[in-house]
Amino acid sequence: MPHTPTKKTLIPAFLAVYFIWGSTYLGIKMVVATLPPLTFSGLRFIIAGAFLYTFLRLRGATKPQPVHWRNAFIGGTLLILGGNAIISIAAQWIDSGLIAVLTSINPLYMTFIGWWTGQGKRPGWISLVALGIGILGIGLLVSPEAHGEHLIAGCLLSVLAPGLWATGALIGKACKQPDSSLTFAAMQMLCGGLMTLAVALISGEAFHANWSAASAQSWWAFAYLVVIGSWVGFSSFIYITKHTPPILSSSYSYINPIVAVLLGKWFLDEPLNPTRLLGMVLTLTAVGTVLWRNSKRQ
Repeated sequence: MPHTPTKKTLIPAFLAVYFIWGSTYLGIKMVVATLPPLTFSGLRFIIAGAFLYTFLRLRGATKPQPVHWRNAFIGGTLLILGGNAIISIAAQWIDSGLIAVLTSINPLYMTFIGWWTGQGKRPGWISLVALGIGILGIGLLVSPEAHGEHLIAGCLLSVLAPGLWATGALIGKACKQPDSSLTFAAMQMLCGGLMTLAVALISGEAFHANWSAASAQSWWAFAYLVVIGSWVGFSSFIYITKHTPPILSSSYSYINPIVAVLLGKWFLDEPLNPTRLLGMVLTLTAVGTVLWRNSKRQ
């Protein structure tokens, strides 16, 4: 029987996506300090997806149909390999707070992709102005004087990832899926994790990694990402994506950067110079404007 969302289920889910996901950027940064990004990302979601799926099936969840697995494969590949794994690669080169701000442009992608695919309305001039402000903010964030030598590559990946993530989220919302959002989340994690690990194996990353040099901090962060980031955070995201319009399900993009920047500064002493602060303000202003404009329309 399909689940009917209520405030008692939606509010905790939104809080989990707002604050837990904000902490995952720091977790990813800690993991990739000594672990290979693609391999760790693939293993993270394979473990999380397999355990969650097995648990739900043992608890009586309905067996998914082949079409559900097909949709989970497509959506999971875009979300996990196209979104999360790319962010993990970028985390080798740029700060966790910077990644969080750059990926916060997800609502812009959701707005324009949703319009292009017929799931949303055509953006108005306010949204277009906001897009320009966001581009200006990103331009300040990628100022070479303020960051490292791999800045451009890391920033380009961080801007690409939310586009693939938004596509996967919109496909998942529109496609046929099981009644249980948790089951579909587990399926997407498993499929996306397997695809990510396959890329890690084909590229040779998994074989050339120095596993013995991995730090205890990286392994603890890995465990946190599996249990809290994936089981709680990702499952909550799939739930709110299924039961709320894109403008609401993407609103986490405005909270995550703030959480990530504060945690990055606190734990890793990541820089907060005036140029970066201005870039963050402009980027988040653009995101907030799009969210506000779309909410008024809906």
